[in-house]
Amino acid sequence: NLDLYPLDDESDSGEESDNDNKNRSYSFQSHKKQTNFCASENVVAKNDQNSDELSKQMREICRCLSTFIDEQKT
Repeated sequence: NLDLYPLDDESDSGEESDNDNKNRSYSFQSHKKQTNFCASENVVAKNDQNSDELSKQMREICRCLSTFIDEQKT
């Protein structure tokens, strides 16, 4: 997830110049590259952890469903 914060100071008229728009675009690109570079290893580890947790939850749901179905048959 990227958090975006406005980096430019708007003039009193509320209008932005072309330079303001170019600077904002450049700042966003720099932030995005740094975030992707720093977070790549953590994302892999977190995805593995989330996958394990999801597998546990799915097994628990299947077990509960099986129990429920068995009870309905009797």
